Amino acid sequence: MRLFKIFPALQLWIKCLGTVYLIYLSLLIACSHSELQSDVQQRPLTFLHGALFQWVNAKAWVVAMGAIVGFTNSGADYVYESVLVAAVFLAVGLPCVGVWLVFGVVLKKYLGNSVRQRYFNYTMAGLLLLSVVPVCLDIIMQFTSG
Repeated sequence: MRLFKIFPALQLWIKCLGTVYLIYLSLLIACSHSELQSDVQQRPLTFLHGALFQWVNAKAWVVAMGAIVGFTNSGADYVYESVLVAAVFLAVGLPCVGVWLVFGVVLKKYLGNSVRQRYFNYTMAGLLLLSVVPVCLDIIMQFTSG
């Protein structure tokens, strides 16, 4: 991306901020103790509202920036590579959303028990922290290599 050529340190700062944010999210997940059962049924987001929400979804921005930075070059094929990354995200993302919905229904029943919910939250927080380890190692390498 041209922006990274103009500001070479920007990519590192985005990695650092994204990593800090994901670590913060893992702490929130580990400390979360909410009641899943409710008498009031919330209305789900419409498709349009869900699509619009992605523009302010920090996790979506971190993933999108990471994919573009990680899987594209700033050469002549940049537009082609960006469209290819977007197509892969679409092809993989749509089926994953369906699986995510099914798991959500099953997990809601399973996590009705507060002990199970606490262990689940600890496991998810740990997995999120584990997923950040390679990025942390990359950041350390960038800082130590000068």
